[in-house]
Amino acid sequence: MMQNKNCVKNCIAVGLSMILLAGCGSQAETTATSEEIVLQEPVGISANYDVAQYRDLYNYELYPSVVAPYVTEYAFEKDHVFKEYAIAPGATAEPGDALVYSETRDIDKQVEELDEEIEDLKTDHLTDVDAMQKDIKDAKDAEYKVAEGVAAFYEWEPDESNQAAHDGFDKMILKPQIAYKRAIQGRERLEQSLKEINEMYDLELAYKEDTKKRLQDKVTDATIQAKEKGTVVACSLLWGGETVGKEIPIMALGDTETKVIRTTYITKTVIAKAEDYYAFINGKRYEVIYQPIENEEYNRLTQDGQTVYSSFYLQDPNNEVAMGDAATLVLINESRSDVLCIPYDAVKVEEEGSYCYVYDGENSVYTELQLGLKDGAYVEVLSGIKPGDKVLSAEGAALQKNRATLEKGTFENQYESNGFLYYPFSWWIENPVETGKAYIKEILVTESQQVKTGETLMTLEVVSDDIEIERCKKRIERLEERLVKLQAKKTENDGRKIIDRQVEKNITANIAETNRVKRTLAKLSKYSGTVEIQAPKDGIITEINELKPGDMVWGGTKLLQFADSSVRAIVVNDKDAVLAYGNQATVEYVDVNGARQSVPGEVITVDNSALSKDLKKDWMLISLPEESQQLFDGSREDGGKWSRDLFTVKIPVRQVQDVVLVPKQAVSAVKGSFYVNVVQEDGTVTKTGFISGGSNNNYHWAICGLDEGMEICWE
Repeated sequence: MMQNKNCVKNCIAVGLSMILLAGCGSQAETTATSEEIVLQEPVGISANYDVAQYRDLYNYELYPSVVAPYVTEYAFEKDHVFKEYAIAPGATAEPGDALVYSETRDIDKQVEELDEEIEDLKTDHLTDVDAMQKDIKDAKDAEYKVAEGVAAFYEWEPDESNQAAHDGFDKMILKPQIAYKRAIQGRERLEQSLKEINEMYDLELAYKEDTKKRLQDKVTDATIQAKEKGTVVACSLLWGGETVGKEIPIMALGDTETKVIRTTYITKTVIAKAEDYYAFINGKRYEVIYQPIENEEYNRLTQDGQTVYSSFYLQDPNNEVAMGDAATLVLINESRSDVLCIPYDAVKVEEEGSYCYVYDGENSVYTELQLGLKDGAYVEVLSGIKPGDKVLSAEGAALQKNRATLEKGTFENQYESNGFLYYPFSWWIENPVETGKAYIKEILVTESQQVKTGETLMTLEVVSDDIEIERCKKRIERLEERLVKLQAKKTENDGRKIIDRQVEKNITANIAETNRVKRTLAKLSKYSGTVEIQAPKDGIITEINELKPGDMVWGGTKLLQFADSSVRAIVVNDKDAVLAYGNQATVEYVDVNGARQSVPGEVITVDNSALSKDLKKDWMLISLPEESQQLFDGSREDGGKWSRDLFTVKIPVRQVQDVVLVPKQAVSAVKGSFYVNVVQEDGTVTKTGFISGGSNNNYHWAICGLDEGMEICWE
């Protein structure tokens, strides 16, 4: 018995370990009540007995969990139509990187139109400024010539002593002076007009550029960007075209440098009253930092229908713990170290207090007791008996026929499920034809077919808007004829040294208008006749719209859903919530030769305890290595079609290494505590308690209370 005593004592010093069973560990209580214990008479010296001995007792709670990253969720600030993910699950984003795109086709079109308007505005402004500057130059030349004439006239100004001649001179110079002033005024008017043109241009340009910026800001708002570095650990299974409400999380990033343990909710009061709390992982104690939740936040979450969890930051300075490691939060409420204990079923209760029967070798002696803390099967005795006393108890153990020597090994549960392929980078290829009428001509692919970059997927027959095209052509023809005449007139003026600024302005305006009409014609003529819809990259056709040859399709109509096959994962069901981010997996499949093959994988999404209700799911994603192309080569149905459900995923979960394994049939349970019969060196048998970290069909694994090499027995 001392062997067990020392073991339990050491376990308290080191700590408890993980409990993988649902619920809590054994609860220590105060003295027994008359409702719990039935008064019994002594049954004589033939009764079973157990020996009073020193044990460690403690009131504890265990919270099973896993090591997970710190998670930040992302959502659109406004309602948007989802377009595609910018980054795949399992990939890492830097601050500022795009995470999710929404559909911005209408905004993009407005920006494109504004770009054209701004370009036309700049062209027209340069034309106007060039013409105005030429007019100002002409005005300055005229002003200079008039000024020269006035200056020359003044050279003949008579002396003021000859008043009559001077008066006559003043009358004669009046007309040149008026002409000079008019020349100055004409030049100033032109300069003022140029200033006004520039001011109006600046205002209009600023307005258009501000409008463009606001549209571009809408595009930015329609793109979710990473605020901090993180790995994509969760996302909604959205397809292009789905409407997403504002502030609804659709992606989450995990900080894999920050390790978090999440448990069922524990109040601040419970934590404050606890003697100790820590995490037990892989046989070692790790300190944790409790992250309290304020009452307002707790109320908000519960009223919103959320499940509230408590979080603890794991302190792992040597980086010994990996993501996905099974962990147990140990909360010790009260403990007793090295106290005298007897089996709790040996205690009887009467009005005066508690008592037991002590066997003195011949008789069972009535003995009053004062009791303290208890666990599932044993209670602390404060007074009434001494170490070594034999008390009558059904807990007394006898040697039994089945025996085993405890050994250390690896404990795990096995997860196995069918999985199917998921492509996060998937979108609809739409009809690009915006003018004319488009009809389905030929569909060249089938669903689940793999395609190569540039491969033709579908052809359209486009009937262009011939009336509008012809109108544009006529307009261009007339403009070009007009341009020939204007250029001929300018050539004639140049030969006669005549400056006609209006002709030059008309030529520039003609060229600008011709370019605008040609741009419109190019848009109208962009799609005509047979138009091929091609694969943008290597990928797979995941869905084809319900179309057939001859169907007319409007611009923007969804034609085929295409997925980038280089970014892929396996989706598995996890409704029992046994998988964790970082779990290692094996993905098996049958190749084209009928042989079973396998590739390694890893769970790349976090469990629901890390997510809000909008991101919670009953599935998990399993990554695949880059060289896993054989998955596709070896997963074909008849006709060469790819099948999405020919994969078996196996994952060891709750895996614990180097622990004492206890045959399940040897274990008995009393009020949440677990016991086995240990054979002592002298051949006697002692019922020994231990903390079970979990069990499967064959074994419990012991956290504390049992050592490698112990011999146990059972019926």
